[in-house]
Amino acid sequence: ANTAGVTDVAFNLNHRHRMAQFAGRASVELHSHVFFRSKSLEEEAYVMRLRKNGIVVLVPKYGLEAPVFLKGGVQTFTLSEDGMVLASSEGSKFSVLDKVRVRISVEEKGNHRTALKLELASLADSVSSPASSQTSQVKSKSRPREETVDESPASKTKKKAKKT
Repeated sequence: ANTAGVTDVAFNLNHRHRMAQFAGRASVELHSHVFFRSKSLEEEAYVMRLRKNGIVVLVPKYGLEAPVFLKGGVQTFTLSEDGMVLASSEGSKFSVLDKVRVRISVEEKGNHRTALKLELASLADSVSSPASSQTSQVKSKSRPREETVDESPASKTKKKAKKT
């Protein structure tokens, strides 16, 4: 058997596969940036991982998994020894698979670059008004779900027609 030939073919296949993966990831990132460019949406997300400076969340509606950096300001965040609970000095706690609300937007950076930005909606509210409780806002399940996609007048008319 021609070992050198098989090695070359395997190397070429692996290289093409790796480049296809990069292209697919870049395409998803581009389309996410285009979709969220002129919007700032608030969605439900699940905590997937905990870090010292933030959490990694999964937004199932859009298939996004991204970090949310926690800027404490006055608060400090402490990761438990087993890495399963992230607690703030204000008393709020995050653990794996907790449901949270995040605000998704596109942040403009220098040189015409953009980055997808996720931030905790409940944390942003509690930082702006210190009297409100962050824990109750994060854990609240009675919060009404907000519509995130603008509907065209034609689709609204179709929905009304179906109801009657």
